[in-house]
Amino acid sequence: MVLMPALVALTVCGGARAERSWTLTTSQQVGASLYEATSEVLLVTPTLRSKDVAEALRRAAVERGVRIFLIADGRYVNEGASYLASLSLTPGIQVRLVRGLEASRATIDRQMTVSGPLLADVPSPRRPGATLALQQPQAVRVASTWFSKAWATARPYRYQVPASPRRN
Repeated sequence: MVLMPALVALTVCGGARAERSWTLTTSQQVGASLYEATSEVLLVTPTLRSKDVAEALRRAAVERGVRIFLIADGRYVNEGASYLASLSLTPGIQVRLVRGLEASRATIDRQMTVSGPLLADVPSPRRPGATLALQQPQAVRVASTWFSKAWATARPYRYQVPASPRRN
């Protein structure tokens, strides 16, 4: 599996400058950006532990019919703090799995990208770094193209309740 291009590659694609960029400093701001989508969110993330992000995705899909396409790292899908299992059961949200993801990025309505640790995780000193929103057409094209290729090879995922052990 080819890893997602670095954020640096997205911000300087072809030497073009960002038309608009800003920093998101809270998971609530990240969630609000995702919730404001009108048609689709393409999300790539190793895991998803942020309640604000998970709830924004769920509400956008259920309340307004926004299509959510989520690629996650299969190594983390069963961790207890992850919202991936519950999101996979939500109408309008499709989840697929790959291996080797190390960073998080969302493309919203093919108009902007959001990249950074607050997409996946709760704020923590262990996961420093800005979460950046970027409206730059070339960066969005690169992110969308990468997502489409990864989606085509990713394994579909839908949570299933584990079978209970048999008692004699």
